[in-house]
Amino acid sequence: MKKIIGIILIVIAVLFCIIYYYELDNKYIKKYIPFTGNIKGNIDVTYYTDLGPEFEIGANWYGYAVFRYPEKAITKIKELYPNEVALLAEYTNRGSNIGKSNIYAYMAAITALTEDKMTIEDELRYNDLKLKYGEELDFTVINNVIKIYSRSYNRSYLRY
Repeated sequence: MKKIIGIILIVIAVLFCIIYYYELDNKYIKKYIPFTGNIKGNIDVTYYTDLGPEFEIGANWYGYAVFRYPEKAITKIKELYPNEVALLAEYTNRGSNIGKSNIYAYMAAITALTEDKMTIEDELRYNDLKLKYGEELDFTVINNVIKIYSRSYNRSYLRY
């Protein structure tokens, strides 16, 4: 009986450690101050906080920039850049619900649109969408916000 209780406690402890490991490492745990401690990169925090308090940036366990409130940041980016988000939603056929499940589709679309990596059909489609949503579209801020947003939820930030 004592062995069974011991094994159950060990299993519970291991499960707790795994859950804690995956939940904590990408969350905001400290202020993001470039070139201090284990902070990676040199992100201009004031640029994002000037956009709004929703874009408060901190660092995760590994020192990478993450949003303190990632969902609020995405909601605000939809308000600030409605035409760009609408164009991306139509371009990716994912709808305007930018979130954890489709963030990489948006990242791929922004890369294609900003780095001229489109096929001829995509370029024609993009030109039609630009006529619909306006010529002066800027994806720079959205691209940066989406990269930081993706780091707030998963381990793939090591690619950037």
